[in-house]
Amino acid sequence: MVTGDHPVTAEAIARKVGIIRGSRTMEDVANQRGIPLSEVKLEDPEVQAVAFNGYELTKISQETWDTILSKQEVNAHKKSDFSSKKKE
Repeated sequence: MVTGDHPVTAEAIARKVGIIRGSRTMEDVANQRGIPLSEVKLEDPEVQAVAFNGYELTKISQETWDTILSKQEVNAHKKSDFSSKKKE
């Protein structure tokens, strides 16, 4: 799923519509372990759902892509000031 929503909203939408169906994200793993998110690595086998910012698309290495695409569920989101402002 690719959306323009905030990361938290994007993940919630993905769960609501069944894109993320129970697989655990990095945030889920950190919360379960009671550790900071920064200590959970994408390569962790318990992480099976990935949510990432679309801005990162241009920065993702082939190795990271391989890791992302090995996961069961992937959700990309994009958020910018432009996308959230009303036209006047």
